[in-house]
Amino acid sequence: MTVKRRIFIRVISYFVALCMIFAVSGIFSQRAKAGYEETLGKVRMTNLGSMCEYFRDISAGLRLLAVSADSSVAESISYVEARVMGAKGCLNGFNAKKMKNIGDFLDAATNFTQNFSGTSEKRKIAIYLSEYAQEVYFHLNDVSAAILNGAYSLTEYGSIYRNDELPYFEDFVDYSNGNEKELFKAAAPASAIDNGPYFDKKEDISEEEAMNIASRAAGIDAALWRDNSRNSSHGAYSFSHGDIAVEVSKSGMLCRLINPRPCKTAEISVDEAEKTAEEYLVNLGYKNAVAVKRENSEFTASFLFYPEANDVLLMTAPIEIEICKASGATVFLNACEYIKNFRNNIVPPEKMPDIKPVLPENAVLHQTFFCLTKIGKEEKICVLAMCRYDNYNFYFYIDPHSMRIVKTENA
Repeated sequence: MTVKRRIFIRVISYFVALCMIFAVSGIFSQRAKAGYEETLGKVRMTNLGSMCEYFRDISAGLRLLAVSADSSVAESISYVEARVMGAKGCLNGFNAKKMKNIGDFLDAATNFTQNFSGTSEKRKIAIYLSEYAQEVYFHLNDVSAAILNGAYSLTEYGSIYRNDELPYFEDFVDYSNGNEKELFKAAAPASAIDNGPYFDKKEDISEEEAMNIASRAAGIDAALWRDNSRNSSHGAYSFSHGDIAVEVSKSGMLCRLINPRPCKTAEISVDEAEKTAEEYLVNLGYKNAVAVKRENSEFTASFLFYPEANDVLLMTAPIEIEICKASGATVFLNACEYIKNFRNNIVPPEKMPDIKPVLPENAVLHQTFFCLTKIGKEEKICVLAMCRYDNYNFYFYIDPHSMRIVKTENA
């Protein structure tokens, strides 16, 4: 056998072996793909079925919440929130962009239950949400039936066992009855978007106007700003230069300031600093703010203010401010929580209850307020008792209905 013939036979042998490897690999690849898509389809079908059942339970829970007595509201809320959480877990297995209305509904239901006040208006909204959830339940049932009947595919590219490519089921899962915008808005909690000074429905100020406001607040020339951006979370203009940072709201109010200044001497007292802080907030447009906490250091004094609306102290909308005791200048301001949480539609109970029997023995009561505060995940109106107890200052939050202390904080 000549050398050329041996080389030819060897090349042919290699080629045949390579073809066999590719053929076997292709078979295994096809089987692996089939197994993967079959498993993926089962997971998606399970998620879809579970989400369908969760929506049935959400609908029932919201209708129950609409008629629950005050004593059982918390139990009904817990039932709904647990089912919403389960539905959100199922939703995570799908494309969020293709499930927008369903995802928005679950977010709206969460916000609604966390801020449920038990008024007749809120109970009506609970019924509307229940009806919407029931419609989604029927819709998901129909989609599931269509998949089982072979109308839709559970994978993006159709089934590998079929020559025809079926429509992908996720393109048909989301639901709309045309009322989403109004319904989800009605379910949203009352907030600064409706009645706060930051969102007073004025037209947006220009970036140049915001820059001038920031310059006056920081005491530097507008040309010195190096980083300008628009904060998408609440529509504020943000500016920075070195250690200085300023945010100005779309309606032209100063909402954040970091302006470090040398404070090597203390020329004013902490009481004078508090008065300076109060005047500064009034000039900014933050009226009816009450200083509830103070922290005094060698050269600066820090305060925590809460706005008072309709005789209720809004503990969910704080304003932090720090004053330099050398110059009386504001070196720090943060009113972002005020932006998000201020509201003026809170109505307190008719009469301040006698809370002294509820307080610990030997507690010295200094001041009381009706306040809106967060207890766990819920916002509630409580009686805030500012007390001196065991040589420390404490805040006791008392439920005016059950007359029980529901939260305690160090002052």
